[in-house]
Amino acid sequence: MLLILLIGVWGAHPAKADEALTAVTLQLRWHHQFQFAGYYAAKQQGFYREAGFDVTILNGRPGREPVSEVLAGRAQFGVANGELLHQRLKGQPLVALAAIFQHSASVLVSKQSAGIRTPHDLIGRKVMLISQGADVGLVAMLENEGVDISRIDVIKSSYDINDLIEDRVDAFNSYLTNEPYYLAQRQIPISVIHPASYGVDFYSDILFTTEAALGAMPDGVRRFREASLRGWEYAMAHPEEVIELIIAEYNDAKSREHLRYEAERMRSLILPELIEMGHMNPGRWAHMADTFVAQGMALPGYDLSGFIFDADPRVDLDQWRRMVGGLGGSLMLLVAVALVLWFYNRRLRAAIDYGRQVQNKLRNQTARFEAIFQSTPDATVIGDLERNIIMCNPAFGQIFGYRPEEVIGRSSGILYMRSEDFNEQGELRFYPGAKTRLLPYELDYRRKGGEPFPGQSMGGPIINKDNDTIGYILVVRDVTEQKKSEQAIVRMALTDSLTGLANRHQFNITLQEQIKRSARQPLRFSLLLMDLDLFKEVNDHYGHPAGDELLRRVGLALRGIFRETDLIARIGGDEFAVLMLDQASPQDIRQLGERVINSLAQPTVIDGHSVQVGVSIGAATFPADSTDEAALYRMADRALYASKEQGRNRLTLACEALAVDTES
Repeated sequence: MLLILLIGVWGAHPAKADEALTAVTLQLRWHHQFQFAGYYAAKQQGFYREAGFDVTILNGRPGREPVSEVLAGRAQFGVANGELLHQRLKGQPLVALAAIFQHSASVLVSKQSAGIRTPHDLIGRKVMLISQGADVGLVAMLENEGVDISRIDVIKSSYDINDLIEDRVDAFNSYLTNEPYYLAQRQIPISVIHPASYGVDFYSDILFTTEAALGAMPDGVRRFREASLRGWEYAMAHPEEVIELIIAEYNDAKSREHLRYEAERMRSLILPELIEMGHMNPGRWAHMADTFVAQGMALPGYDLSGFIFDADPRVDLDQWRRMVGGLGGSLMLLVAVALVLWFYNRRLRAAIDYGRQVQNKLRNQTARFEAIFQSTPDATVIGDLERNIIMCNPAFGQIFGYRPEEVIGRSSGILYMRSEDFNEQGELRFYPGAKTRLLPYELDYRRKGGEPFPGQSMGGPIINKDNDTIGYILVVRDVTEQKKSEQAIVRMALTDSLTGLANRHQFNITLQEQIKRSARQPLRFSLLLMDLDLFKEVNDHYGHPAGDELLRRVGLALRGIFRETDLIARIGGDEFAVLMLDQASPQDIRQLGERVINSLAQPTVIDGHSVQVGVSIGAATFPADSTDEAALYRMADRALYASKEQGRNRLTLACEALAVDTES
């Protein structure tokens, strides 16, 4: 009776205006945002209504995860990541309907200051995850890298990025399309650990349901899937319209700029111009399952039949032939023969039509792959078993500067800056026994004119259906601008924005490095601390803009006095420091200090006002005065204080300040 009721509810035809709609719930994985734009568009544009559904879309939150909600019957459809396959391998009756993201957006984000660069750096740190079941892609990456998750302090995700910003955790489970925007807005340098960089690149944001629902309402599931994909096609074609819809009806917390950022980043994950929306490759699902098995997260011998939804099921001709053959009987022989022929002819026509459809699909698929190869922005090379180039795409010419006829038939070794890299990659990746999984790596490549450039690469053998190696593929992305951006971010993190000098952070790092180096070789260097005299009066009389201009001029003056080997830093409001890395005698230090005092004592005109300040300086030398970083700072600071006590505008060495303290 229950099955009949489900069929009646789910199998209904698309609703007319006067027919009641079937109420269903779609459970999302996260807060309302552009990540789920296609579902909002399907509802707003009436695609769900045309399919016969009244859809309630629920956002995700702690304690309300899509897989558990759908299995419990509180939602009929959900959006999940790799945990969907993981739960299926554990026996849960889940069915994948469509993969919206062809590449996973799940990453771990940390502040650069935390020093987390690789999965191994997470050991002993506080890391937020939704759950090990929901973040299986991240867990698989850790297993893949030999990181025991029990050695990580895993905290259940609060869904609040402020926990990372305010240092309550060291790393935060994030989406490439979302959390990096918040941190960029706050000018917080970040590090990103992406599972794809460690060989784990799963489907993401997968629309799913259960086997029971599919068995009871196959047509209803098909119609819901088609309406959802129509919504996604609309959303990616009209992002601004959908952004306004999200702000008006779903989420007023995000700015338009943030939603635009999210929409743009999603394009590289969905690839709507190149890949059919919702496309799923059984081979890739099998590779994901093999990853779970290899990491001990699932048992071998799995069976994925029934897991991947078939939107275009084929007719089983053998079943019909057996059924027709079973109708034979001695008294009905002629009728049976006639029926067999009738069915045979009918199925034969269907088979011919199906063959044409397969041919058309193959032709379309070939054209699609050709379009992908020709339009991908990364240089892509196909080679033979000897790694000679036999095919390259337009981006290859743009990046390397060669025309196809200049490289086809030549060794791909001409692309590498160093011949040893070419040979080493051949031993690692480009040989018949190499694994087919493509792992990213970085090398220096060479353009046609010999100019080197950094490239992020993937490559490996091409394997046919008989498991024979027939060639290789190499994909290279020019990351020159990315490297420049990273270097700029590092400079910003280590530079005082007002004066362009080093900031306190860089100064402390350099001092610590010098002290560590002293353990390996004898070093002598000096630490000078400087404090401007009467600077507060400049701010009080002429305003902070004048004070800022004065600080900039002080920075320029210090650059002109000290050597290029010395590190000059602004470590506070009107406080400066110099690390004299080359050996310097007390006489040298005093001469340079006198030059600083005389230079800053000269009046300077700012905004029509004559401004004059002085400077007090304290100096301590390693190792004569101390071999401890903190003690060296204290001694230089005590010498600076002695300069102020003795009337300012002077330099005092740490040994002199110590002598004064001893006498007093």
